[in-house]
Amino acid sequence: MPEALAGYLESGRDLEIASKVQASIVQTYRDDFPKYSKKVQSQYLRQVFNYIPATVGEKLVFSKINSNVRASVLKEALQLVVLAQLVTFVQQTAANGVPLGAEVDQAKFKTYFLDCGLMCKMNGLSMPALESFLSLRFVNSGKLAEQFVAQQFLQCSPSYERPALYYWMREGKTNNAEVDFVVAVGDRVVPVEVKAGESGSLRSLLVFAAQKKTDVALRFDTNVPSMQEVSAKTTDKSGQQVNYRLLSLPLYMAGEASRILGRL
Repeated sequence: MPEALAGYLESGRDLEIASKVQASIVQTYRDDFPKYSKKVQSQYLRQVFNYIPATVGEKLVFSKINSNVRASVLKEALQLVVLAQLVTFVQQTAANGVPLGAEVDQAKFKTYFLDCGLMCKMNGLSMPALESFLSLRFVNSGKLAEQFVAQQFLQCSPSYERPALYYWMREGKTNNAEVDFVVAVGDRVVPVEVKAGESGSLRSLLVFAAQKKTDVALRFDTNVPSMQEVSAKTTDKSGQQVNYRLLSLPLYMAGEASRILGRL
């Protein structure tokens, strides 16, 4: 958030100052919820607001927010925080072609929060020393990395369009597969995986490439930029041979992804 960054710089790079600003911003949002009590009870707005930061990138299940409240009530609360741009929907799409929004499943979606710093603050994560940042278990889970990429994708959306994010999932009794994001670059559908470290499994990308006949995939991690030819077989019974190009970019280059993909 700009105010937190300004406090950090003006104080001579005191992370504690930035943390206090973040805490103030979070409390301001919570204090505003009673203004919307005519539409939905403020307690449900708070419950949704508090739930999202700990579960970014996960399929949202209303019963996990409050099992004693009807899903329709919590859904209305969620829609209000989305309209307030505190939370972003990521809809599941079949991803057979563009536009991606033509094949969404309205009942299935994930959520991401407003800001990485506020997300950390609400999850009780103190400002770490930079050299120990990657050792945090929360970061290693990939949630913070996904949140960062989601923010970058939204920021790079055209100002004249309402931003939209999509993901892909194959659900079944066995061999489920999920791709973190799916983006459209021209008439090409590109699967995107986000890794918080230097390596990780590409099984879901392989499944997607096999089903959709994709020729390019994108992975974000902490390595230097690279392009490699992937040739492998799926791990299911079909053992299908899959060939595609894998573009790997460091997380900080998420904002340049569309431009780079457009040149491939």
